[in-house]
Amino acid sequence: MEILPFLILPFLASLILTGIHSYLGVHVVERGVIFVDLALAQIAALGAIVAIIAGMDPHGRGSYWISLAFTFLGAAIFAFARTRRGHIPQEAFIGIAYAVASAMAILLMSKATGETEHLKDMLVGNILAVSRPEVDQNRIALQRCGPLSLHIPQEIPAHLHEPQQGRATRL
Repeated sequence: MEILPFLILPFLASLILTGIHSYLGVHVVERGVIFVDLALAQIAALGAIVAIIAGMDPHGRGSYWISLAFTFLGAAIFAFARTRRGHIPQEAFIGIAYAVASAMAILLMSKATGETEHLKDMLVGNILAVSRPEVDQNRIALQRCGPLSLHIPQEIPAHLHEPQQGRATRL
């Protein structure tokens, strides 16, 4: 019974993250873009590594915002690539982005002395080391974003996997 206080935060974090990811995962599967989450996570890790190389604290706000900016940039590129009809399937493009972000992350971290442990933490993670502020931050994000999904008109999710039809109806 002594271990229960130690495991309460990881348990709460897993419940919150399961709620967020199951909802978002349904939409990812509906769109047929399965590996976009892995690519965006790797792009976010690349942003955090850039912040570390720039001398920022790996767990500070600056690192967080740079990582978030990299993620939004990656998401914008994926969204723009989806609207273009080219010869490369979107899943291949996402796989290439994942591989390039991984390679760049490893190359950048090889230039940073003493930061290999942070690289391992970013690539693998450790839910047992979650802190109370991290749990609260995820809880607040779920509380704010969850109700927003109830207000999205039903036509928008229906057109997510058919962008041409969405453009025709001006959604």
